[in-house]
Amino acid sequence: MEVGCNYSPELMTLLRQDQAKVDWLKLTNIFEIEKEIDDIEKAIRENQIFVKRMLPHILNDIGCSYIVQLRHMTETKLRELVLRVKCPHIASHLWIDSRKKKHTTAQFKGGSIMKFIKRNALRFSSSLGDCPLLLENVPYHGEGEFAEIISNPLFYNSIHSQIPKINLLLDIAHAKITAHFLRIDVSEFMDRFFLDTVREIHVSGSNLIQEEGKTHTHYGMKNDDYETLHKILRATPNVKIVTLEYSGTGENYRCKTPHDIGELREQLIELRSIVEGRFSKSEMA
Repeated sequence: MEVGCNYSPELMTLLRQDQAKVDWLKLTNIFEIEKEIDDIEKAIRENQIFVKRMLPHILNDIGCSYIVQLRHMTETKLRELVLRVKCPHIASHLWIDSRKKKHTTAQFKGGSIMKFIKRNALRFSSSLGDCPLLLENVPYHGEGEFAEIISNPLFYNSIHSQIPKINLLLDIAHAKITAHFLRIDVSEFMDRFFLDTVREIHVSGSNLIQEEGKTHTHYGMKNDDYETLHKILRATPNVKIVTLEYSGTGENYRCKTPHDIGELREQLIELRSIVEGRFSKSEMA
């Protein structure tokens, strides 16, 4: 099992100073993706950092007529990206443009959402050639029936059952958010997924913003986050990569204070120990 982490200036500093070790750098900012790839490839060529390659992460608007109506990236560009970064898979996070949410909800009334997304997920997967596609579970914040459908484990299980080459990226923080709003235990919720289809896991801390009534992710991990990871790793025999979503270059990822680089380093050390089987914090459970 290997460790991934969001690309960020803070992470590159740690890698150049040999203060952290990761196997994969996750690309999160589609607006700066070429610049970020250039920076990573230059550091690899000059032996400043030692990583395998990069993990592109694509945001797809399912309110469009085609599930892979990629923001700022054509299918041709996507295939070029896959070849360039030599990624083990492409991960896709389903998304609804807020400007289209009312139309999207009406469009899928009566259960046609599954047929629509399965058809277009197959088209997306086929366009990637030999590169596997993972779908990431999305969080549910209590927005209504449509959002609840696409956050339900049965949704992802059904897609895999009909298109077996599409597997799951399990985001634990997203699962915690959904379980919170559904008022069920997070372990019980995650057990509803086909856990043998999980190929990558995303981890981060989460925080309930009381005044907003929403739970936000990408905070630093706490003891219960490590314990949850430990438990789910025992139930996901085919997971290959655990990726830390902390820091980064997109709007939702930037470190908030200069001290966060230390917290980033501590989390990477802890995750390395977990994936290598030492389970230091998780054994406290």
